[in-house]
Amino acid sequence: MKLGVSISTNSQLAYARIAEEAGIEEFWIGDTFERDPFATAASILSETSKIRIGIGNTNPYSRHPGIIALSTATIAQISKKSRVILAVGSGGFSQLATLGYKVWNRPLEAVKESVVIIRQLLSGEECNFSGQLFHTVNARLQNPPDKSVPIYVSAIGPKMMRVASEVGDGVLIAALPLPLASGTVKNLRSSRKKQNANFEITVQIFGYISHQTDKANKSMKLFLARNLLLDPRFSESLSKVGYDQGKLDIVKKSLEKGKEEIIRNIDDGLLDAISLTGSPKDVATKIREYEKEGIQHLCIIPIADPSGQLELMRRYVVPNCTSKT
Repeated sequence: MKLGVSISTNSQLAYARIAEEAGIEEFWIGDTFERDPFATAASILSETSKIRIGIGNTNPYSRHPGIIALSTATIAQISKKSRVILAVGSGGFSQLATLGYKVWNRPLEAVKESVVIIRQLLSGEECNFSGQLFHTVNARLQNPPDKSVPIYVSAIGPKMMRVASEVGDGVLIAALPLPLASGTVKNLRSSRKKQNANFEITVQIFGYISHQTDKANKSMKLFLARNLLLDPRFSESLSKVGYDQGKLDIVKKSLEKGKEEIIRNIDDGLLDAISLTGSPKDVATKIREYEKEGIQHLCIIPIADPSGQLELMRRYVVPNCTSKT
């Protein structure tokens, strides 16, 4: 198992250094309306030596595929050891809507065409592409990267995962419930057998590691209720772990009644299925369960103080779970 983290603060460079020193192998940077991910990646790559840096994920609506390829090539040149990963997805609602973009306009075609264009440009070849959404004419990067950059597709549902299996070097899956991991891996692997044996599967998952497990559980329930459980993109996977629309409506109504009502309406089983919450020992056990189901890379998004979470990972989780042991 390769462990990673994704931390969105103004101190990403400092946390990336701490993560590298802790033995964490990947640091993922989201493309949100907070900080430019490529500029951030450039600074981190300049100040670290081993940790892989993932852009996860950017999208072809706010950035043309050609510009994504150019930015990726630039940061790949800073990294001398092939430490860059690129993940392309359909973008987030708040990110796109605030800039006036039509949200999720034909996302499957947009992502698929983008990956094809980006890969061809990064290879140094001239790109003449005519698709349903994107077109390039005699496009060529003046300074392509010396080494190949893996291109993941960021996915939540089965349709985008199929796109990943068709054109991606890997897939970045958001909040994949543990009970669905085995089937998801099997489907992805079977569709990639004849194409790319090195297809990488990375799962991003929210985490709260603490010796105070009751506090961690309550905090995670509140976080999920206000974020992931209200996002319609996750409704299909949530329904498969016991949270159909009826239960989600109950959680939504509880938001108006206060914290205790929210906590009461989310059971601990959901936390076990879609988050890494609990003591360091519990979290390490859950990570090994993901590994048994075929997940090779796990990116933890801490919802608590990053410094404390990274220290707990360094002391208790990394020694028991990473590929170095």
